Amino acid sequence: MNIICALLPYVLSILPHSILGVDAEIITDAKKKEVLGATQLTFYGIDFSKLRLINPNKIEQGELIKYTYCPAWIEMFDKDFPEKKVKKMLSVIDLRDKRTEFQSEQLEKNDETTAVSYKPPMLNADSIELIVADYNLRETSGIGMSLILSQFRKHDEDVTGFVTFFDIGTRELLYVVKVHAKAGGRGMVEHWFVGLKDVWLQFIADTYDREKKRYGKGKL
Repeated sequence: MNIICALLPYVLSILPHSILGVDAEIITDAKKKEVLGATQLTFYGIDFSKLRLINPNKIEQGELIKYTYCPAWIEMFDKDFPEKKVKKMLSVIDLRDKRTEFQSEQLEKNDETTAVSYKPPMLNADSIELIVADYNLRETSGIGMSLILSQFRKHDEDVTGFVTFFDIGTRELLYVVKVHAKAGGRGMVEHWFVGLKDVWLQFIADTYDREKKRYGKGKL
Protein backbone atom coordinates (compact mmCIF):
# COMPACT_ATOMS: atom_id res chain seq x y z
CA MET A 1 0.00 0.00 0.00
CA ASN A 2 2.82 2.43 0.84
CA ILE A 3 4.44 1.74 -2.54
CA ILE A 4 1.17 2.45 -4.33
CA CYS A 5 0.74 5.73 -2.45
CA ALA A 6 4.29 6.72 -3.24
CA LEU A 7 3.90 6.01 -6.94
CA LEU A 8 0.46 7.60 -7.34
CA PRO A 9 1.68 11.21 -7.88
CA TYR A 10 4.09 10.01 -10.57
CA VAL A 11 1.41 7.97 -12.33
CA LEU A 12 -0.94 10.96 -12.32
CA SER A 13 1.78 13.25 -13.63
CA ILE A 14 2.41 11.16 -16.74
CA LEU A 15 -1.25 10.69 -17.67
CA PRO A 16 -2.32 12.89 -20.58
CA HIS A 17 -4.54 15.80 -19.61
CA SER A 18 -7.26 14.49 -21.91
CA ILE A 19 -7.59 11.64 -19.40
CA LEU A 20 -7.07 13.74 -16.29
CA GLY A 21 -9.38 16.52 -17.42
CA VAL A 22 -10.52 18.07 -14.17
CA ASP A 23 -7.61 17.77 -11.77
CA ALA A 24 -9.22 18.45 -8.42
CA GLU A 25 -12.30 19.68 -6.64
CA ILE A 26 -11.84 21.85 -3.58
CA ILE A 27 -14.62 22.63 -1.09
CA THR A 28 -17.57 20.50 0.02
CA ASP A 29 -20.53 18.83 -1.64
CA ALA A 30 -22.94 20.90 0.44
CA LYS A 31 -21.59 24.11 -1.05
CA LYS A 32 -21.50 22.51 -4.47
CA LYS A 33 -25.25 21.91 -4.22
CA GLU A 34 -25.82 25.59 -3.52
CA VAL A 35 -23.99 26.51 -6.72
CA LEU A 36 -25.46 23.85 -8.96
CA GLY A 37 -29.00 24.47 -7.77
CA ALA A 38 -28.77 28.21 -8.40
CA THR A 39 -30.88 29.85 -11.11
CA GLN A 40 -28.98 33.15 -10.94
CA LEU A 41 -25.23 33.71 -11.27
CA THR A 42 -22.97 36.73 -11.69
CA PHE A 43 -20.26 35.99 -14.24
CA TYR A 44 -17.04 37.96 -13.82
CA GLY A 45 -15.02 36.25 -16.53
CA ILE A 46 -11.25 35.77 -16.53
CA ASP A 47 -9.00 36.71 -13.64
CA PHE A 48 -5.44 37.21 -14.94
CA SER A 49 -4.10 38.68 -11.69
CA LYS A 50 -1.93 35.65 -10.87
CA LEU A 51 -1.13 34.33 -14.34
CA ARG A 52 2.46 33.34 -15.04
CA LEU A 53 3.97 32.19 -18.29
CA ILE A 54 6.47 29.50 -17.34
CA ASN A 55 9.07 29.93 -20.06
CA PRO A 56 12.71 30.87 -19.27
CA ASN A 57 13.24 31.90 -22.91
CA LYS A 58 10.76 34.78 -22.50
CA ILE A 59 11.78 35.89 -19.03
CA GLU A 60 12.09 39.55 -20.13
CA GLN A 61 8.64 39.70 -21.73
CA GLY A 62 6.47 40.31 -18.67
CA GLU A 63 5.20 43.66 -19.92
CA LEU A 64 4.33 42.13 -23.28
CA ILE A 65 2.32 39.38 -21.56
CA LYS A 66 0.42 41.82 -19.36
CA TYR A 67 -0.21 44.70 -21.75
CA THR A 68 -0.45 42.96 -25.14
CA TYR A 69 -1.27 39.27 -24.88
CA CYS A 70 -3.62 39.20 -21.89
CA PRO A 71 -5.92 41.87 -23.36
CA ALA A 72 -5.95 39.89 -26.62
CA TRP A 73 -6.90 36.69 -24.78
CA ILE A 74 -9.68 38.51 -22.94
CA GLU A 75 -11.02 39.92 -26.21
CA MET A 76 -10.99 36.48 -27.86
CA PHE A 77 -12.70 34.82 -24.91
CA ASP A 78 -15.41 37.46 -24.76
CA LYS A 79 -15.97 37.15 -28.52
CA ASP A 80 -16.21 33.35 -28.41
CA PHE A 81 -18.36 33.33 -25.26
CA PRO A 82 -20.80 36.26 -25.29
CA GLU A 83 -23.36 36.67 -22.54
CA LYS A 84 -26.13 34.65 -24.19
CA LYS A 85 -23.80 31.72 -24.85
CA VAL A 86 -22.43 31.72 -21.30
CA LYS A 87 -25.98 31.83 -19.93
CA LYS A 88 -26.90 28.78 -22.01
CA MET A 89 -23.74 26.90 -21.03
CA LEU A 90 -24.30 27.55 -17.33
CA SER A 91 -28.00 26.77 -17.69
CA VAL A 92 -29.27 29.56 -15.45
CA ILE A 93 -32.40 31.66 -15.77
CA ASP A 94 -30.67 34.90 -14.80
CA LEU A 95 -27.03 35.61 -15.70
CA ARG A 96 -25.51 38.94 -14.71
CA ASP A 97 -22.48 39.48 -16.93
CA LYS A 98 -20.03 41.84 -15.20
CA ARG A 99 -16.87 41.04 -17.12
CA THR A 100 -15.80 44.36 -18.56
CA GLU A 101 -14.58 46.25 -15.50
CA PHE A 102 -13.65 43.16 -13.51
CA GLN A 103 -11.31 41.69 -16.11
CA SER A 104 -9.49 45.01 -16.58
CA GLU A 105 -9.13 45.57 -12.84
CA GLN A 106 -7.80 42.07 -12.18
CA LEU A 107 -5.34 42.27 -15.06
CA GLU A 108 -4.02 45.54 -13.63
CA LYS A 109 -3.11 43.64 -10.45
CA ASN A 110 -0.82 41.30 -12.39
CA ASP A 111 2.83 42.02 -11.61
CA GLU A 112 4.65 42.29 -14.95
CA THR A 113 7.96 41.59 -13.20
CA THR A 114 6.77 38.04 -12.40
CA ALA A 115 4.33 37.53 -15.30
CA VAL A 116 7.02 35.36 -16.90
CA SER A 117 8.73 33.06 -14.45
CA TYR A 118 10.57 29.81 -13.83
CA LYS A 119 7.94 28.67 -11.32
CA PRO A 120 4.13 28.79 -11.26
CA PRO A 121 2.16 30.50 -8.48
CA MET A 122 1.20 28.02 -5.78
CA LEU A 123 -2.56 28.44 -5.71
CA ASN A 124 -4.71 26.51 -3.25
CA ALA A 125 -7.98 27.07 -1.38
CA ASP A 126 -6.38 29.56 1.03
CA SER A 127 -4.70 31.67 -1.65
CA ILE A 128 -7.80 31.62 -3.86
CA GLU A 129 -9.83 32.81 -0.88
CA LEU A 130 -7.46 35.79 -0.55
CA ILE A 131 -7.77 36.54 -4.27
CA VAL A 132 -11.57 36.55 -4.07
CA ALA A 133 -11.54 38.63 -0.87
CA ASP A 134 -9.59 41.30 -2.77
CA TYR A 135 -12.14 41.57 -5.61
CA ASN A 136 -13.55 45.07 -6.05
CA LEU A 137 -17.17 44.24 -6.80
CA ARG A 138 -20.17 46.53 -7.21
CA GLU A 139 -22.60 43.71 -6.44
CA THR A 140 -23.40 42.92 -2.81
CA SER A 141 -25.20 39.57 -2.94
CA GLY A 142 -25.64 36.38 -4.92
CA ILE A 143 -23.22 33.80 -6.31
CA GLY A 144 -20.25 35.02 -8.30
CA MET A 145 -18.12 33.07 -10.74
CA SER A 146 -14.62 33.73 -12.11
CA LEU A 147 -11.96 31.77 -13.98
CA ILE A 148 -8.64 32.33 -12.21
CA LEU A 149 -5.77 31.46 -14.54
CA SER A 150 -2.57 30.40 -12.81
CA GLN A 151 -0.10 29.25 -15.45
CA PHE A 152 0.75 28.80 -19.11
CA ARG A 153 3.61 26.28 -18.88
CA LYS A 154 5.67 26.01 -22.03
CA HIS A 155 7.62 22.77 -21.51
CA ASP A 156 4.49 20.61 -21.59
CA GLU A 157 2.02 23.18 -23.04
CA ASP A 158 -0.09 23.08 -19.89
CA VAL A 159 -2.75 25.68 -19.17
CA THR A 160 -4.13 25.61 -15.63
CA GLY A 161 -7.15 27.47 -14.33
CA PHE A 162 -9.43 27.46 -11.30
CA VAL A 163 -13.14 27.86 -11.97
CA THR A 164 -14.29 29.59 -8.81
CA PHE A 165 -17.78 30.10 -7.40
CA PHE A 166 -18.14 32.30 -4.33
CA ASP A 167 -20.66 34.12 -2.17
CA ILE A 168 -20.50 37.76 -3.29
CA GLY A 169 -21.57 39.14 0.08
CA THR A 170 -19.22 37.17 2.32
CA ARG A 171 -16.58 36.14 -0.31
CA GLU A 172 -16.83 32.57 0.98
CA LEU A 173 -15.65 29.99 -1.55
CA LEU A 174 -18.55 27.75 -2.53
CA TYR A 175 -17.11 25.53 -5.24
CA VAL A 176 -13.68 25.57 -6.88
CA VAL A 177 -12.50 23.26 -9.67
CA LYS A 178 -8.93 23.09 -10.95
CA VAL A 179 -8.75 22.32 -14.67
CA HIS A 180 -5.85 21.49 -17.00
CA ALA A 181 -5.82 21.81 -20.78
CA LYS A 182 -3.28 21.75 -23.60
CA ALA A 183 -2.19 24.77 -25.61
CA GLY A 184 -1.94 24.51 -29.39
CA GLY A 185 -2.05 26.51 -32.59
CA ARG A 186 0.29 28.97 -34.27
CA GLY A 187 1.47 32.27 -32.85
CA MET A 188 1.65 33.35 -29.23
CA VAL A 189 -1.91 34.60 -28.96
CA GLU A 190 -3.69 31.71 -30.66
CA HIS A 191 -1.40 29.09 -29.12
CA TRP A 192 -2.26 29.86 -25.51
CA PHE A 193 -5.84 30.86 -26.21
CA VAL A 194 -6.52 27.31 -27.41
CA GLY A 195 -5.63 26.05 -23.93
CA LEU A 196 -7.49 28.84 -22.13
CA LYS A 197 -10.63 28.14 -24.14
CA ASP A 198 -10.31 24.41 -23.52
CA VAL A 199 -10.05 24.94 -19.75
CA TRP A 200 -13.49 26.56 -19.90
CA LEU A 201 -14.96 23.96 -22.26
CA GLN A 202 -13.55 21.05 -20.24
CA PHE A 203 -15.05 22.45 -17.07
CA ILE A 204 -18.48 22.74 -18.66
CA ALA A 205 -18.39 19.31 -20.35
CA ASP A 206 -16.49 17.21 -17.81
CA THR A 207 -17.78 18.69 -14.56
CA TYR A 208 -20.52 21.29 -14.68
CA ASP A 209 -23.00 19.52 -16.97
CA ARG A 210 -22.57 16.23 -15.14
CA GLU A 211 -22.78 17.70 -11.67
CA LYS A 212 -25.67 19.99 -12.61
CA LYS A 213 -27.71 16.92 -13.47
CA ARG A 214 -26.72 15.27 -10.20
CA TYR A 215 -27.17 18.18 -7.79
CA GLY A 216 -29.02 20.85 -9.70
CA LYS A 217 -31.96 21.00 -12.03
CA GLY A 218 -30.23 19.81 -15.18
CA LYS A 219 -30.27 21.73 -18.43
CA LEU A 220 -32.97 24.38 -18.70
